[in-house]
Amino acid sequence: MSGRSRPRRLLTLLLACGALVSVLWGQVQTADAKCRAKNIRKIKKLTKKSLEDYQMLEIKSALKRIVRAIDHGIDNDCDEKLAHARALMVRGIIHLAGQQDLTRGELYLEKAVKANACVKLEAGQPPNVSKVWNKIRRRLKHLKCGGKPVRIVEPPPRDRTTDPPAGKPCSHSPVDEVKARKPVTMVVNVQPDVRAQKVIVRYRPHGTSSFQKLMLTKPSSGTAWTGSIPGKDVHGMRLAYYIEVLGSGSTVLCKPTGASAGAPEIIMVKGDPCNNLPPDFCESNEGHQCCKKKKTGPGSIPGPGSSFPRFYINAGFATGFGYLSMSADSFLGASPYSAGLALGPLGAQAEFGYFLGRRHLLSLAGRFGLALSETSDTPVIAWQAALRYRFYLLGAGRRDLFSLYVGAELGGGQLYHSLVVQTAEGNKKDTFDHGYVLVGALVGIQLGTQKISWYLEVDPVGIFPRQSTFHIGISSGLALRF
Repeated sequence: MSGRSRPRRLLTLLLACGALVSVLWGQVQTADAKCRAKNIRKIKKLTKKSLEDYQMLEIKSALKRIVRAIDHGIDNDCDEKLAHARALMVRGIIHLAGQQDLTRGELYLEKAVKANACVKLEAGQPPNVSKVWNKIRRRLKHLKCGGKPVRIVEPPPRDRTTDPPAGKPCSHSPVDEVKARKPVTMVVNVQPDVRAQKVIVRYRPHGTSSFQKLMLTKPSSGTAWTGSIPGKDVHGMRLAYYIEVLGSGSTVLCKPTGASAGAPEIIMVKGDPCNNLPPDFCESNEGHQCCKKKKTGPGSIPGPGSSFPRFYINAGFATGFGYLSMSADSFLGASPYSAGLALGPLGAQAEFGYFLGRRHLLSLAGRFGLALSETSDTPVIAWQAALRYRFYLLGAGRRDLFSLYVGAELGGGQLYHSLVVQTAEGNKKDTFDHGYVLVGALVGIQLGTQKISWYLEVDPVGIFPRQSTFHIGISSGLALRF
């Protein structure tokens, strides 16, 4: 009897252990899925970086960061937290105000409210964003924040009067929308008792990272200081600006709209044919009207390729090797001890060029080197100069850190190869000269930024008519673009 009960007891014990393991595993899984404080901090950090990129008009970068923030919230069970809802809202703002995409903008603003009804709209948004936000709030008014209905704040109507409101030291009616390449008139009303010395509009055209300065003209009578942002700076999708009223010593006395460099006013630019081009369009379409650099005239469009560094220079170490046959004659008139590969000169290279386009480089290169010899009493110096053309197969973009290029070269020079020959004193290393026309190809890579990089290059060339042969050059060093 006791023998039969033992298996039953063992089976009962195993089932109990299995149940305990299942419970513990469920607890672990639940703990792993719980949204932690570090997850919230990461979502907030990514959202902040995204807003900074958006304020700098770097829309593509802003979207990448905010997508990472949203994905991190979903992966770590934070999709009902306020930080996650704010990330969804920021993505909606970027789509709506940054890309003029009403469908996706409204979609993500709605997702934000559904994720957490306590989320609030970021301050200083354009009227079209506030309008869509309030529309969504009304539609989802059944959603509560902490059990209380959410108050819908209507944006105040824009003040279009010519004089500042009573009791307000300065005022400005923000510009919502303008036509591309048309001057933008700026009017700032300042009360006489403010004692303003200067009124400055700082504006940032689309595609630039720094603010430009516009000094407004003081009125002979009245309170309206006026000026115009040049039409040549009104292009792309938007124009950012803010205003400062300065007193003596450049002290800021008043900011009419409260906008700043970190949170500027945004003017939407309409009618620009270059608005909807993809970010990398100009990397392969340098000749397009939106990518050409026009220096003068009100119709100029600083395209994405306008700031591309055109000049190229490199300097570095150079060597190589070539082939010598038994018919070749050395400095002493001797033949090689055996035919084969021979070491070329050891020296340096320098090159200067100009980019004809983002992928096309035309340059002049020169090399000097010392050939190794055990028979010459004086240094054996080799030289070559060539006109070169490069085509960048990979990495022609401004943010690429790796480039691959191929090309061709034509030039002249006198090269030397070193190889062992038979002499009366035994076997010694002697030099073989070649020249004077060089024709060949080149292939290389570059690692680094657009302005500074390290390069490694191989260039096989044919040399004729004197002791015709081939030479494979190898060079490496530092390349600069400016």
